[in-house]
Amino acid sequence: LGSSHGANITSSEPPRMRRKMKQSKAWSSWVWHLVLLLHFGGSDVVGKKLDVHHNQLMTEALASAARESTFNAQRLLNWPTQNIARSKTTCDDSKWGYQQISLNDEHMVKQISTVNGADEIFEVTADGSLKVLAAGLLRVTARIKGSGEKLSKPLVIGSSAFNPGGLPPAGSKDEAGAFDKSGACKTSLDGMAEGNCNCQEGTTTVEKVIEAKEPGYILTAGTVPYPGAWWTIQEFELTVTHTALHTDSCHNVQVAATNWGGCYTAHFENTEDPFLLGGAKLLRSMGFKTLKTTLATKVQKPTKTQDEQAWSSLPKGYSIADLANHSVFREIFNLDFSHYVLVAYTRAVTWDSNYYRQYGVSEDNYKKEQKEMYELTKHLMLEYKGTRKTFVLQNWEGDNVLIGGYEKASLAGKTREFVQQGMIDWLSARQAGVNQAREELKDFSDVVVMHAVESNKVYWTMPGQVSDEARGSHSEWIPNVILPHVEVDLASYSAYDAQQKFDFGAALDHLNRSVRLTDYAKKSSYASYPAYIGEYAMAENQFHKNEERIGTRMRNVIEVCLERNCPFVLWWELFCNEENKGEGSHVQTCNYFKGNNTDLAGLWLYRPDGTKWDLMYDMLQSYLAKC
Repeated sequence: LGSSHGANITSSEPPRMRRKMKQSKAWSSWVWHLVLLLHFGGSDVVGKKLDVHHNQLMTEALASAARESTFNAQRLLNWPTQNIARSKTTCDDSKWGYQQISLNDEHMVKQISTVNGADEIFEVTADGSLKVLAAGLLRVTARIKGSGEKLSKPLVIGSSAFNPGGLPPAGSKDEAGAFDKSGACKTSLDGMAEGNCNCQEGTTTVEKVIEAKEPGYILTAGTVPYPGAWWTIQEFELTVTHTALHTDSCHNVQVAATNWGGCYTAHFENTEDPFLLGGAKLLRSMGFKTLKTTLATKVQKPTKTQDEQAWSSLPKGYSIADLANHSVFREIFNLDFSHYVLVAYTRAVTWDSNYYRQYGVSEDNYKKEQKEMYELTKHLMLEYKGTRKTFVLQNWEGDNVLIGGYEKASLAGKTREFVQQGMIDWLSARQAGVNQAREELKDFSDVVVMHAVESNKVYWTMPGQVSDEARGSHSEWIPNVILPHVEVDLASYSAYDAQQKFDFGAALDHLNRSVRLTDYAKKSSYASYPAYIGEYAMAENQFHKNEERIGTRMRNVIEVCLERNCPFVLWWELFCNEENKGEGSHVQTCNYFKGNNTDLAGLWLYRPDGTKWDLMYDMLQSYLAKC
């Protein structure tokens, strides 16, 4: 994230550091679908086809899991809410009342479908709620259509929004004589998803991802009428997709984390290690087999002395291959990682690694870019021959670079197409250098080197997700104006624009569809799904330590990747590099860091005081437990 302005920097540092925020089990992770549908009106009984998995899956391997179910609708006349459920007062206002939509209603058509012979894990309880008999990830969609008195929230779904045993009778009171308000707060642990309408008639949809951590999770749907008010429900629809977590097999290559920057160190502060090396060792000790880091001369405040001393040995006018051959990176690359994702910028133009967005790529600079990428790839393939290691060389959040380029182009009287062509030529030169070295050494090395392009504006390019009017001139991003015109090996998604969205998987699929693969990549193990998640994170302090909100969204990001067998899903990051200025703020300095946990946003696995953030630490470790 960060500002929309690019910045000129030296090529020893990747583009502006702000907040740096394959084996999948072949669907031994079952997917269960429960779809319940009511249809009311003057028509005869009709059928309705629902996309129960919600996301368009891209590979034949997943096609069997992405099944749709067809259900018959039942015709029913007026169904006012006060006749179908009991009411409950809420935490906020005793004048409001919830009315449960009972799944046991005689007109409710229910169908349970399973994939690959999975057991049925849904049970409708006596009070009309839904009981989930196995732990896993729930993706819930509920829809209500109706009319009547004006209602602001005609639909709610959740678990602890209601009592576990269903709703109490209207007007019930606790022992103190007060209205029963337990479990209906917006702040309840499992959360309450609300469909806002504020209308007399219309359709409201609620979408929510829930992690059922234990068997027996209760899911309930309801409406929120005023006392005495009513809504005639014309249609009600609930779709629940249950997926078993991918924690029953080893994913220490796909699930990993980043060491890049930080205002502090933890657990290697008393060593002589430079920042990048110390963090890499700590991540390897945690069990990860993939490391994401920056191929740059990183100097961090807590290890300033070690860093400056280490990098002082680089020759004047060094190349990116010289940097990879430096003792710091030789030691990092000799650690027991099998995969490295490196944000790597050449020194073809030393005064601005993103020069191409403003000046284009001359023939001379194209050759320089290609030459440096060739030399880097050749060095990696020869130096680590016999290790079978994989190195992925990528840029960082290229759409931020486009933003800065568009602004500079406007001031200079140049077009957006000029900026885009500059990026296309630059990426082509980088890929050409990698291709050249791979072809030259294809019979002499078992090391794999791949080239990736990273986008951070994927969701905005998805058809139908953002209106053309809202998008305006801000629709020209890497997926739709760059990737169609250049061949690459992989595509990385810095996923902050969609990581909290219910349809995050659709965004990753959209990026995946946009990639034009090289011939080399088409023959690789990544050919079926070359898009990966280069960054995702929610900061502990900025999101108010809300573990339900953070946990379910981050779990969903990981599961979306593993369901598709995407190459990597890389957490940002080991140590936090952002100050705590509130949700949505990104201050990428350590100027006001005084050593307290609360000084920083919370993009970490280890806090400044050396303690682990158990939520994310344990979540990542759960995918390594079987390794």
